[in-house]
Formats: sequence, C-alpha cells, structure tokens
Amino acid sequence: MKHKLNYNSENANYLLKEFKENFEFNIKSNSRTPKDAYTRCLFYKILKEFNGMNDRMISDFFKEKGSSKNRASIFHSLSKINVYYASYNEFRNMYKIYFNDQEEKKQIKPKKKAFKQTIKEIDTRQSEIGLDALDTLIGTLPYGSTQRADVTELVKLRIKSYEWKAQNKYEIIECSGALAGTW
Repeated sequence: MKHKLNYNSENANYLLKEFKENFEFNIKSNSRTPKDAYTRCLFYKILKEFNGMNDRMISDFFKEKGSSKNRASIFHSLSKINVYYASYNEFRNMYKIYFNDQEEKKQIKPKKKAFKQTIKEIDTRQSEIGLDALDTLIGTLPYGSTQRADVTELVKLRIKSYEWKAQNKYEIIECSGALAGTW
C-alpha cells in the first residue's frame, strides 16, 4: 500500500545533507556496529524532531534513498537514545550539537559499596530439621527425574482418594431380576 507523502521531503533532504557534512554517515548502511547504530539513531531523532516525521515516514524516506529500514527497528532505535547517551561519549558530543534535553537528566551512577565483613556462604538447601520420613525419602530422588515425577503422581492420587473416602457416601446397590442370586 503506497502512502501519500505527508512530510516535507525537501527539508528531510536538507537535514540529510547537513548531517552528512557534520558526521560520517552512509544512509544505505545496515551495519550494526555501535557507531553506525547510534549515528543512524541520531538521524532518526533529527528527522522526527525537526521535520515532524513518524516511524512510517522515516521508513519511507529511507526507502526513497535506497535503504530499507522497517518501522519497528526505527521505533526501537529511538527508544535507545538514553542508553546511547549514557554509554558513548562520541554520541553524547554529537547529540549536544542538535539537542540539549539530556542536560536536564543527570546521570546517576550507583556507588560501589565494599563489605566490611566477609559474607558467609549460605546453604540454600532445605534444612532437614522438621522433615518427616516422606520428605526425606522424596529428597533422595534426583530433581527432574522420571522417578520423582512418578512418586509425585502417586502421592497426588492418594491425596485425592482421601477426599472422596472421607465423605462416607457409600451407596449399596442391590441386584434384582435375572441377575439376582447368580453370584
């Protein structure tokens, strides 16, 4: 389905020209190296903010230039701007040329804390205190084994049998007719 061009193509081409003059950028590149990924991301953001383009329009613009970028990858890339800003100094410098919204967000780095005492190794296995004979027996079977699954199924069936046995709703059916007395 062909979409009607509803963005300023002339302005988008001007933004591309200016961006290429400032940075090394190949619009046809599909490289996943961090530098190529964050440079492409910055260009997506420029098209979005300065030309009012959404992900479909950006995808169409790239298609016109001979490069295929799907909408999902554009949307995902735009969502990673904060990660690129925090992780890559070169991206930060590039970003500051066009935008100043990240300056308001202070990058909070967690402080490293050293333990003053050594931590004891904690035994995560269940303590045998308070275990009855059934727990101990089942505990000897290896986890994930068919034997353990069989025992679990047997125990479940036995527990279900207690539910209907405990109700004491026995019904005696007497035979009459042709079958009576044949036993």
